[in-house]
Amino acid sequence: TLNCLKSKFCLGGGEFEVYTQYNGWQNENVGKWQTLNTEISVSTKGIRSAYGAAPFMAIKNKQTGRGIVFHLLPDYAWSIQARRVAKDGEISVVEIEIGVNSENFLLDVEPEESIDTPEMIFYEFTNDIDFDCDKLHKYCINNYSRKRMPVVYNTWLCRFDKITFENIENQIKKAAQIGVEYFVVDAGWFGTGENWGTQRGDWFENETGGFCGRMKEISDIVRANSMKFGLWFEIESASAEANILKQHKEYFVESNGLYFLDFTSKMAREYIYNVLKTFIEKYNIEYIKFDFNQDVDYDNNHCAYMKYHKAYRAFIQKLKKDYPDMYMENCASGGMRMDLRNAVDFDSFWLSDNQSPYDGMRIFKEGIKRLPPQCIEKWAVLRTMENFAPSRYCNEGEKTISTNDGTWNSVVGVHKSFLNGFLSGGPIGISCDLNALSDKLLIDLTEHIAKFKGEREFWENAVCNILIDTEKILALEYRTANKVKVIVYTYKISQESVYVYPKIDINDMYRYRGKVLSGSAIIKNGIEIKLNGNYSAAFAELEKC
Repeated sequence: TLNCLKSKFCLGGGEFEVYTQYNGWQNENVGKWQTLNTEISVSTKGIRSAYGAAPFMAIKNKQTGRGIVFHLLPDYAWSIQARRVAKDGEISVVEIEIGVNSENFLLDVEPEESIDTPEMIFYEFTNDIDFDCDKLHKYCINNYSRKRMPVVYNTWLCRFDKITFENIENQIKKAAQIGVEYFVVDAGWFGTGENWGTQRGDWFENETGGFCGRMKEISDIVRANSMKFGLWFEIESASAEANILKQHKEYFVESNGLYFLDFTSKMAREYIYNVLKTFIEKYNIEYIKFDFNQDVDYDNNHCAYMKYHKAYRAFIQKLKKDYPDMYMENCASGGMRMDLRNAVDFDSFWLSDNQSPYDGMRIFKEGIKRLPPQCIEKWAVLRTMENFAPSRYCNEGEKTISTNDGTWNSVVGVHKSFLNGFLSGGPIGISCDLNALSDKLLIDLTEHIAKFKGEREFWENAVCNILIDTEKILALEYRTANKVKVIVYTYKISQESVYVYPKIDINDMYRYRGKVLSGSAIIKNGIEIKLNGNYSAAFAELEKC
């Protein structure tokens, strides 16, 4: 019987600081440094692997300026602890323990049975702004294959679950016109009437609400407009009122009054697989958004959900094998399952329900410290404000506004340059009423999407570093063997330009704005990027000669 399954690292003596990230709904990737005085720990107790905390930790020796970042690939409820351990009176050393959360962990191992030890990636860093995250990105690009980075339309932030045949049909043509490749219908398509929330687990098309039984027509119209059709599911949760619980309660486990599909049950896995198979083949689905808005809080098997995750991974792998062209998106009430383990199995992550371009940049910037940018989606959630009242300093006749949260309760203006910068680096998503956008904004989106497609190979193979991160300026560098792109995002600034120092090869020559510069000169002197004012973005590109 195992009651502990962890790896231990000893870092010796010194003065240390620890960086961790909190994860909550609309508060994803909230990072903070803390002085290690006694002990700092992060953990999860449920199935969603990044709920409450992200499965990584960076620790830096203040005396040397060097540190180590530890990344877990969790298939279990996990924990990471950094603690000072007393040795011989006044002497102390720092130890790190990483692995399975030992709370409620009593795993019986049968004779001849093998248990995988916790998988992790760790490396030294000298840059405490981004922990040399390009090392992680390069590793992921070389070892984890994923589908082509797409352009996606999702119905959720258009009218949330208030979908109708007429409204969605009106979105399809314009989505195709601006260059969308996948058209995904989110929640609101199943159940009875408008009360679908009490019918999760009963996966059948709504005949009296939503599309009123016409979803096959919608999927056909999507394909007729040269896009692929996608659908939202929450296969792991079931409402207490769902009929499937009355028919096959043995397929589910109960936790705190909530019900969850028991993936450790072969019958339950076969049931939900056949549900998906039926939908995939009836509606020609080529994109699935997997959501998970609840969480199990106690494992009756006392194995930190290791059996659950093992069975779930096998289920996902079978789905990928049987439908190799299926694009699979991971969501869990926002970013509650954004981790490296899921990055292996899924093609990309829904960044957050908070699709503000400004807070979204913060979430993305913190996210690339522990994930490759290629798997973090960016979403345009926009409307056009006509007859915008100009002031002395603003000559805009119309204004592009965006949601500033996950519910449209708060809105914010966004300039074209910042929006283009925000929609760079990861898969592009559009989730809004396209009929509420001006022709000019639709043209801007079309041009940006076309440019993305022309440069898609670069974005799919680029590592990323954070060059500057202050309250006023964020500068990101994307880099492949032959090209460097720098995007500078401004907030409230008081300067006309900024110098950045890309991480390039000192022995190479680069072309920058019509001039040829040596790598050594760029490293020594940096490159100057002119800024365009508050809440905008500026772009620079270097190409190896």
